Amino acid sequence: MVLLTLIVLLFLSPSMTYALDNVTLKLDSIEQQGWSFEGVTLSLSDLSEATQQLRSTIQYLRLPEPFDHIKLFDLQCSDFSWGNDEIHCRKGQLSIQSSSLPLNAVAVSFHIDQDSSQIALDDMPVAGGRLSVSAVIKQDNWSLVAKGTGLDIKTIAKLQPDVGSAIQSGTLSFSMTSSGQGGEVKTLSLNTALERLSAQSQDGRFALENLSLNMSLKAEPGDEAWRWLSQLNLTGGALYSDPLYLDFTEQPATVAAAGFWQQAKQQILLDYLLIQQPGVAELRADARISYRNAWSIEYAQLFLSTQNLESLSAIYLSPYFAGTALEGLSIKGHMDADVVLKDQSIESVRVKSDSLGLDDTKQRLSIKKGQGTFHWTTREEAHLPSWFSWEQLTIYRLPMGPAKLIFEARTNAIELLTKTRFPLLDGYLRVDKFKWLTKENDEPDFYFEGAVRNVSLAQLSEALDWAPLSGTLSGNIPGVDYINGKLTVDGELLIRVFDGEVRLKDLAASGFLTDFPQVYAQLEFDRLDLGQLTQTFKTGMIEGRLSGFVRDLYLENWKPVSFYAWLGTPENDDSRHRISQKAVENLTTFGGGATDIVSKTFLQLFETFSYEKLGIGCYLSDGVCQVMALEATEQGYYIVKGGGLPRIDVMGYNPRIDWNVLLERLQRISATDDVVIE
Repeated sequence: MVLLTLIVLLFLSPSMTYALDNVTLKLDSIEQQGWSFEGVTLSLSDLSEATQQLRSTIQYLRLPEPFDHIKLFDLQCSDFSWGNDEIHCRKGQLSIQSSSLPLNAVAVSFHIDQDSSQIALDDMPVAGGRLSVSAVIKQDNWSLVAKGTGLDIKTIAKLQPDVGSAIQSGTLSFSMTSSGQGGEVKTLSLNTALERLSAQSQDGRFALENLSLNMSLKAEPGDEAWRWLSQLNLTGGALYSDPLYLDFTEQPATVAAAGFWQQAKQQILLDYLLIQQPGVAELRADARISYRNAWSIEYAQLFLSTQNLESLSAIYLSPYFAGTALEGLSIKGHMDADVVLKDQSIESVRVKSDSLGLDDTKQRLSIKKGQGTFHWTTREEAHLPSWFSWEQLTIYRLPMGPAKLIFEARTNAIELLTKTRFPLLDGYLRVDKFKWLTKENDEPDFYFEGAVRNVSLAQLSEALDWAPLSGTLSGNIPGVDYINGKLTVDGELLIRVFDGEVRLKDLAASGFLTDFPQVYAQLEFDRLDLGQLTQTFKTGMIEGRLSGFVRDLYLENWKPVSFYAWLGTPENDDSRHRISQKAVENLTTFGGGATDIVSKTFLQLFETFSYEKLGIGCYLSDGVCQVMALEATEQGYYIVKGGGLPRIDVMGYNPRIDWNVLLERLQRISATDDVVIE
């Protein structure tokens, strides 16, 4: 239309100059809203011939951004004619001097008559590639066809400096057709292909590496909205969006979408969205999206299906687990999930899984052959029970047999609906009540009631890599609270072991599922059989009974930091009291002392000895054990006080022992069966 305007001016302007065979028009400037021409020259030659020559030169062309850097516009037409209200340019060349997209000697042709205009620019060298454009205008209707091959994306991106600074390399090829009426677009069809696209944001949190993709888009207006259909194929290269890294060479993906764009309502209706990544997952969705004030999802439904949770979790979940309590978790199996969003918030979730497996490199949690259906909703009137079962569940190396949980999940709470038994080491853990409650801007709370019955201590010690124990673990758990990250157990656990009883009271823990758990507890020991106990821990045979306590026990990362403990012969113990040579030597090593001279002579003559009572205690603080014993002497203290024949006394002389040194001594005691007596 600009060219037509100039030609009309050429023939109507009163200031034009006629030569014998030439016509020339010169204008200082032409201005319209949004653009202006300066230094315009338009000339026709060979007017007496059947075809003429046309040349139009514009010294400076000012257009809206991003086409605002054109310094020279030069059009020449060697086969030009007009007549019968028609203008033809069959052999034209166009040159543009521009700092962004320069063109030199581009083939151009056009035709203008009273009803229509046509223009074609063929095989233009643009941005290291080739570009062809053709347009037809007929009365108020128009159509446009454009095709580009091998265009350098970095060069094109310089038109937008904010984007261009992030582009490093890549090529673009495309084909586009469009039609419309007046200022309205009626149809749009676009196919693009990007090859080896590389880019990186300034902060390094987003990057593309040799990305290859192709995209198709079709759009047309309806009565009240535009309808579009699009597909995107990601076939190579990689995308990094902190913390995700997606390798499309190994796992290509496709994205298909269709919907309506309601411009008047400032709303997008997504009929369907289909994202497929073979071998990983498939996601389907429909949504209603508003951009009236800000972008918001008014309503959406999402359906996720995967037959390979292992790949899905490795790609899309594990990066978010890094540096959290979930680091090291891997998931496998099948899963289908439905999610409903309303007003930017999740309204309901349904997850169905089978053949579910979970492993943890830190051996905190493991599930084999899990399956179930999980329902969660914010609707108060909805009561949808969920369930989950497994063949085997392992928590901190403690294996639990097959079990099934039935529960209800709501806006901020999960509650167990039925009592459940978990088979555990020839016994069971019974859960009578369980409730989980989330709190805004605070740690979640949970409450638990249950019992432990007849759990094998032999299997428990083997599972936890302890010294072999015998007996069973039983007890009621009236209440367990988890508040502000701290676990508190009401009541006591009764452990029947070594023909006696151990009571665990006031158990509390914080950081339970982290790398730095902290545990608090009180323990009481009642009449343990020393014969069974010493045989288990290889400390040398001692016969008799043992009672005592550990008060204010505090562990960090399962290692003692402080406690006050006492273990000794109970009052009125009428059992046989005998002690072996090995036990005497080990107790002597423990206390850093020795037997008396008489007792030492007896050690060479007898294998076992009689004693009246024994006792040892420790107050641990700041890495030092303050030792307590039966009775103080001028030089030390009694660990074992002899009685009967042959009798033996064992003395200790170090009242303060480094805790780590003491642990090393105890490890040496339990690691050898050899005793040397001199």
